[in-house]
Amino acid sequence: KLKDELQESIDVARSEISRLDSIVTQFLRAIRPSKPQLHPENINAIVEEAVRFFAAEIEARDIVVEQELRSDLPSVELDRDQMKQAFYNVIKNSFEAMKRRGILRVRTDMDATHVLVSFTDTGGGISAENLGRIFEPYFTTKTSGSGLGLLIVRRIVREHGGEMAIESNEGKGITLTLRLPFVDRRVRMLEAGQSDGVSRASGPAQ
Repeated sequence: KLKDELQESIDVARSEISRLDSIVTQFLRAIRPSKPQLHPENINAIVEEAVRFFAAEIEARDIVVEQELRSDLPSVELDRDQMKQAFYNVIKNSFEAMKRRGILRVRTDMDATHVLVSFTDTGGGISAENLGRIFEPYFTTKTSGSGLGLLIVRRIVREHGGEMAIESNEGKGITLTLRLPFVDRRVRMLEAGQSDGVSRASGPAQ
């Protein structure tokens, strides 16, 4: 009996150590971000990899994942591993909010300057009051959450020169949208600036 009680205590201690280790790791990622190693990447491919990573959990939770991925997106200069981590955090948040039998819609699109990746879940949403606190370190509405997941996502997106927006109606789920600047736009702006400079410089000589 004593042995069983001791083993139970050891198991609890190990579980708590693992949980604390996870919190510390996430905290360090949030306050000591590594500089992203940027390469042209296909954002749709990274979305698909992130979804596949959760294949077993999707089946266990009986969740439907709908992907609407725009086929003509330009390449995006980003750190593949960091962006995949950001997508992992968002998807995991959505699954935990829905628990079972929800729907997660992942959509990619673009505007004149950015590629957009949006995640819409059918979870419980979040109140207006809590929405204003969602990026506070350690703030969480979950019983076992660290409150650092979305903070890390926002940090990664900002390190890539992007923006992050959240829309929520309490009881109706959340839509989280990441906006990432794409390569072609920046190259065109640079070329346009150089062209203007040459034109102005040669003007007086003519």
